[in-house]
Amino acid sequence: SFMFRDLKRLENLNLAMNRIKKIEKNAFFGLKNSLRRLDLRINKIDRIKYFYFEHLENLFLLSFSRNHISTVDPFSFKYNKYLFQLSFENNCLFKNFDSVSVLNLYYIQMLILKLNLIVELRREN
Repeated sequence: SFMFRDLKRLENLNLAMNRIKKIEKNAFFGLKNSLRRLDLRINKIDRIKYFYFEHLENLFLLSFSRNHISTVDPFSFKYNKYLFQLSFENNCLFKNFDSVSVLNLYYIQMLILKLNLIVELRREN
């Protein structure tokens, strides 16, 4: 897919208010060292897969507000250890929120989960 591979200095990518349903593997390849902010608000994403953001090691801010996300694969943000703000506001996360999804986010300062259907917070071992 390599759509953005030649944009080696791109720091901010705003893909809000589109009709994105899924993200292909390697969609953000080439932005590994440059991309700091990714805005995916108001799309049609229903699941976060573990490989979506594997090449975005310097990602600082990531927003999925107002999508249809019901599932976040464990370790989806494994490579995004510098993530400072992560928003799942107004999605379909339901029943429980599994902390394994955000386990390695050592620098996280703002995790937004409001307006979901969460009824239990748990930590999987």
